[in-house]
Amino acid sequence: MAISTVGALAGVAVLLAGIVTSVSVFLPMMVVAIGNGLSQPNGIAGAVSVNPRIAGAASGLLGFGQMACGAVFTIVVGILQNETDHSAMAGMILFACVGSFFFYLLARPRRASAA
Repeated sequence: MAISTVGALAGVAVLLAGIVTSVSVFLPMMVVAIGNGLSQPNGIAGAVSVNPRIAGAASGLLGFGQMACGAVFTIVVGILQNETDHSAMAGMILFACVGSFFFYLLARPRRASAA
């Protein structure tokens, strides 16, 4: 998630600097894609390993959730589009930060509850 967040922040920095070329768009997106490629398979493996008896259903539900979120937020970014790249970059930063927040929230060590 950190790699994806760095890529998204690099995209925003390049955008705010006013550099708009194909390289300035694709390099930060490549970093985001690499981060997604490293984090998503681990998330999927963790999701389907909770209860091995229903791993197929968990995999299907996770795939549906990914596609549904992608579809919904593509529409949202399209509605917020204002002839600049700001709305797409804002969405990338938002989702990278939300993903990082939930990663750190769920990956932190759990305290043993007093019995």
